[in-house]
Order: sequence, then C-alpha cells, then structure tokens
Amino acid sequence: MIAEMVVFAQNPPGAQPDIFATLAPLLVMMLVLWFLFIVPARRQRREQQQRIASLKKNDEVITTAGIIGHVVSIRPEMNELVLKTDDSGGRIRVLLSSVAHIVTPNSPPPDADKK
Repeated sequence: MIAEMVVFAQNPPGAQPDIFATLAPLLVMMLVLWFLFIVPARRQRREQQQRIASLKKNDEVITTAGIIGHVVSIRPEMNELVLKTDDSGGRIRVLLSSVAHIVTPNSPPPDADKK
C-alpha cells in the first residue's frame, strides 16, 4: 500500500511510471540469484571435470553412493570406469560422473570440512 502511494506521489495520475524504477528491483534480484546459484554450480561442474580428468589406474575413489574402490580401468568413450571393491576381486562399473572424492594418503575424509 505504501509503495503504491509512493509511486502515485512521484507520478501524477495519467503519467507513465519510470521504467527503470519499476524494473530495478527485479534486475537486482536476478543478479543476486545469478551469483548465489549459477556461479557456484559452474564452479562445481568445473571441479568435477578436473577430478575426472585427473583419474588414473589404482586411484582410490569414493562414489556419490558411498562405494569405495580402486580404479581398474577408465573408459571415457563410454563415460564409465571399473572399480575393484574388495580383495577377492569384486568389480563394479560406475559412471565417471559418480566419482565424488579421490582418496590420497594425506587427504582428510570428505566429511571433515562440514564440521
């Protein structure tokens, strides 16, 4: 109600409202949402691509499903890799995009940064 009074006070009846004043809040909201959602998503996608590109045989990985295994082979043309999941030779095929974390001897567990 007050906003309508302000608009009417600035523009006499019959006059057209200023288009910039009308669209400015919408543009500011779109800009804020861009930096809150789009920019971090692009950064995460870039990090995921770097993680996949750095994979090599015998790397220990953790998938998004929580499966821990060692890379046996990578098939980029089929978008998958084969993991050895235990000492008895159990193998599983997973998508490259499901790799969540590459375990290195000195790396903290993936949940350590959330505490």
